[in-house]
Amino acid sequence: NDTILHEKCIEILYDRAKKEKHYSFYCPKIFYHNDPEIIWYAGGDINLRKPNGVVHYGFNEKDSIKYDKDREISFATGCAIFCHTDTFINHGMLTENFFIYCEDVDWSKRIQNARGIGLYVPNACMWHKVGQTYSNDINKQLKRIYLFSRNRFIVQRNYRGILSTFIMILIYFSGKASRKAFIAFMKLD
Repeated sequence: NDTILHEKCIEILYDRAKKEKHYSFYCPKIFYHNDPEIIWYAGGDINLRKPNGVVHYGFNEKDSIKYDKDREISFATGCAIFCHTDTFINHGMLTENFFIYCEDVDWSKRIQNARGIGLYVPNACMWHKVGQTYSNDINKQLKRIYLFSRNRFIVQRNYRGILSTFIMILIYFSGKASRKAFIAFMKLD
């Protein structure tokens, strides 16, 4: 229960899916709930060279007309996916083994590998209570870091191979995220 949809969001997505059936999935424009003019997601693309595996267009930017155009996308955030039943039949569901984090990257990558593509539908809007899953409790934050890191490495291994995953692990653990995790760990009694 961490999202609020505009009253017409589903209707708009449904109409687009009905008219343009060749897309594998459809995604709305997503704003931060606590800062409703700031974009969290205005479409996205998979980029396994990035630390989180994806690019969110408009991320942390104030909404503007440049985010009001339809765009073909390769990444559907798990926060909001609208698709035809055939998409799940042909590509499977989001993988439960991930539990949280990167299950949407994995699912989107399967669709991309099958030459599927999604559509960002900017006039369908919603607001996301980002970070609500885990509070500021240090143990929960460590669990979040662990799950994200583990799942990101699994996606990397599955789609880019062992060598690429090893290189990513070296870069990751020499970076800011690992320092934050280490500092948080050292603060535990």
